[in-house]
Amino acid sequence: MNFLLQKRSKFLAKEEQPHISNSLASSNFYYKETARLTGSGGWSIDFLKKTTFLDPQARKLLLIPEEFQPTPKKLFLFYAEGHHRENAIEISLACSKGVPFNTEIKMRTYSGTTFWAHTTGKPVFNSQGEIIGMRGVFRDIDKEFRKKKDLNRSLKTIASQNKRLLNFANLVTHNIRSQGSNLQLTLELLKAAESKSEEKELIANLEHISESLNNTIESLNEIVDIQSKSTQPLERLDLKDYLIKAKRKLHDEISETEIFSEFSEVPKVNFNPVFLENIFTSILSYLLSNKRDGKVLVIDVYTYKENGKKHLVFKDTRGILEINENPEDLFTVHSNPENLENSTKLNLFILKNQIESLNGKINVSCGNQENLMFTIQF
Repeated sequence: MNFLLQKRSKFLAKEEQPHISNSLASSNFYYKETARLTGSGGWSIDFLKKTTFLDPQARKLLLIPEEFQPTPKKLFLFYAEGHHRENAIEISLACSKGVPFNTEIKMRTYSGTTFWAHTTGKPVFNSQGEIIGMRGVFRDIDKEFRKKKDLNRSLKTIASQNKRLLNFANLVTHNIRSQGSNLQLTLELLKAAESKSEEKELIANLEHISESLNNTIESLNEIVDIQSKSTQPLERLDLKDYLIKAKRKLHDEISETEIFSEFSEVPKVNFNPVFLENIFTSILSYLLSNKRDGKVLVIDVYTYKENGKKHLVFKDTRGILEINENPEDLFTVHSNPENLENSTKLNLFILKNQIESLNGKINVSCGNQENLMFTIQF
């Protein structure tokens, strides 16, 4: 009986050996697959042996060559310089004292390319509860992070647009009601006119009200039209051609003005042709309308690239403009009916909405010498 029991035990032990081996192999396979599918790399630091480990996925994410041997100090080289690296040192020091971390931070590869990563880490304890190391994982979230950033930027832009459009809608509504009331009152007075001169004066007033009402409706149509035009396919447009168009259109206003242009860095942009024409016409018109009498206005119009973005600049190089308001308020139509009569002011308001509808930006600033500068980012 004992002999049979011993024999059965040996047989079962032989059967279990491959099962355990297969389990370990399977576990290793799933770890590698999980790391590959999630794009997560693992790391660890052993305080006792003073060694550092990066798993294959981590080395792949960081583009580390085979001969590179990591050390705790060298690990910090894989964080972007500046406050990101300082933050990494700070949270690692806290982790070495028992504080785990879970954060988003900018890292850099062995070759120097930066990317955003989600990284976690925690201390490693021995059986006596002493901290003997740290370990964690990190994952490349660069695309997700940038999409999130772009989305937040878009939401802010939309909120800003909605605020401006609401103010504009209130202003238009007020104007239409006011003009409608004036029209009705003038018609009643016209019916009761007692002389030709009074009749003539009231008819002239009717013409003024009609023109004002027509301008209000045209402005409203332009705002509504922005959304439909912003969905049209963009075209490859030559900036020099649109500067020439604007100069021809503003020919009578350009006297005593010199305009210098340089578009070699960005000669063309993908944009809506109606919107681009309005950029050149509206900004030049604004600059021309604010020049001092008897002074020669010099305007530089040029392009440049920065951080992968294309920029178009209009700059008053001599600082001789008469600016009676904060530059940041140039694109705002306040609740003043006169703003709808001011075509230059209204055009800048419309211009900003056109540019932002195509995910662009427009900023205005004054330099140290009060050189007004408009910058459009495509």
